Amino acid sequence: MTESDITKVLLIRSVEECDPKVFSPEMLLDALRASGEADDDTALIRKRAYYLFERLTDRVKDIPQTLHLPQAWSVILCFGVFLLGIGFNYLGPGDNIHVIYNPVVLLSLWNIAIFVIFLLRHIIVKDRDRNVHSRILKTPFASGQSGESRIAPHESVRPGYTSSLSRSLFKKMWFSFHQKISGKTREVKQFSSSVKISYRYRELWWDMYQHVIISRLTRYVHVLAVCMLAGAMAGIYMRGLFFAYNVVWKSTFIHDPHDIAVILNVLFGLPSRLLHGTFISGEGLTLLLSAQGEPAARWIHMFAVSAFMFVVPGRCLLMLLESWRIKARSEEIHIDPGEPYYAHCIALAQEMQADHLQEEISTLVSEEVSRLSGSVAVYGRDVFYDQHVVPQLIQFRNNGGRIKDLEEAIAQKGRDFTGELDSFLERAQEDFRKNLSEGISRIIGKKLSSLEINVEDGIRIKPDAYREALDGTVTHRMTGGISLAVTAAVAATVGTMSGGFGKVLGIAIISTLLHTTGPVGFIIGAVAGLLLGGGATVLAKDKITDAVKKQRFPAFATQLLLSESRMNRTVEEGRAQVFGLIK
Repeated sequence: MTESDITKVLLIRSVEECDPKVFSPEMLLDALRASGEADDDTALIRKRAYYLFERLTDRVKDIPQTLHLPQAWSVILCFGVFLLGIGFNYLGPGDNIHVIYNPVVLLSLWNIAIFVIFLLRHIIVKDRDRNVHSRILKTPFASGQSGESRIAPHESVRPGYTSSLSRSLFKKMWFSFHQKISGKTREVKQFSSSVKISYRYRELWWDMYQHVIISRLTRYVHVLAVCMLAGAMAGIYMRGLFFAYNVVWKSTFIHDPHDIAVILNVLFGLPSRLLHGTFISGEGLTLLLSAQGEPAARWIHMFAVSAFMFVVPGRCLLMLLESWRIKARSEEIHIDPGEPYYAHCIALAQEMQADHLQEEISTLVSEEVSRLSGSVAVYGRDVFYDQHVVPQLIQFRNNGGRIKDLEEAIAQKGRDFTGELDSFLERAQEDFRKNLSEGISRIIGKKLSSLEINVEDGIRIKPDAYREALDGTVTHRMTGGISLAVTAAVAATVGTMSGGFGKVLGIAIISTLLHTTGPVGFIIGAVAGLLLGGGATVLAKDKITDAVKKQRFPAFATQLLLSESRMNRTVEEGRAQVFGLIK
């Protein structure tokens, strides 16, 4: 998450913890729906926070801004420090100033000392970070335990800048300062709820970003130091423009010009070389050692060059190092989904997502099963019935014969058709698997090319085949929910189909064609009615049927009994029954 993302997450958490009535149940429900399609827990938390953030009032949205110093204030503060640097020159004597013991030189020496201290501190902190990370990598841990959880509190990867006491004092000052800013600029003191939310937000923000806050403050201090030095340099030139003063050397212990030259070369040797082409020599210090001193112009230039040669680059380097540290520590900051607040939000979203998935997958499975059964029924009607059964019926009508032979011929056609039927069912099963796999992939946002769907022994989906594929795209805990949704959807829609599709299809076709209510039944009824007339009412139904089936009919009789229109109607009714029963 970026800092902007974490800002919104923490603000929403502060609102829900301090004033739960801000969000209505309907709004929270919509937020869960909006976050339910996230790829992982962190994204889920972020999407939920973004949704709720847009529903906040502008007053609450502005609370995070109170933690940042307004840009106008930053400019005013830098300008104030610049003016302070100008006034720094007036701390010393007005006429003659010491070549070393003066405010400007002491300020430069102070900045050099600070640079050395901060540089050493940076090296020490960097080594300590490296050692802590090394211990993390070498320490064995149980499965599921994060690296950070194995670090003791005093061995944090993000070491503190100050002691606990100083950090606590700084926290109180920081809270007090931003409370005054928020009270004056945002007027949140008029709203008790906003005050609680604001204070809770600052607590959460401090807990996560205290090291970054201190680093930013440290970097800003370096900026102010450069502003003060620039002001001091500007002040000394302004003072030299309107006043005449000299630079002198005074010391109780050091009088030898060559010793003095060595000391001065340490501080101003390189600037002198840069400005005048030579280092400072003892022979050129005659005026400096006199009571009146030497005119200050030459030395003012060396003061300025020395400051901008040794101090400004050092401070800029410290600012750069601090910026790198801020970036590194900002990248380490993350929301912990295991915290109770976030875990509760995740659990609710996952529960809703599982219900939503099961509903969508149930609909998908129902549609695909209907499509599958429809294709098989069409195939059984158009290929088997129309091409193999109907010709047998027409041949019986035209040529006559026994109905028993007609039934046996149709049954034999069914047995001969088994191989062709099996080939079609394999293709239909593969299409069903592919379509269902792609449909579920669209729903959960993951390509499940390995989804196993068993059709031959009854439609079943094996969740173990794709459970591993789900991990990494949806949250680990959602994998079980999706697995349950898929299997429950299939079970609720299809149930169990025992015996396999081939056997079910064969039974459906044969029973449809040969049953007394099917196409052959129409023929039996027509023939029986002709032969027996009203006598059929006094004979047992099964005996009539059996007698009619065994009787051989001449062609003229079948053509008379089964007129062309009657035959066409019988064939069409048979097509409808075959399709409906197979499906």
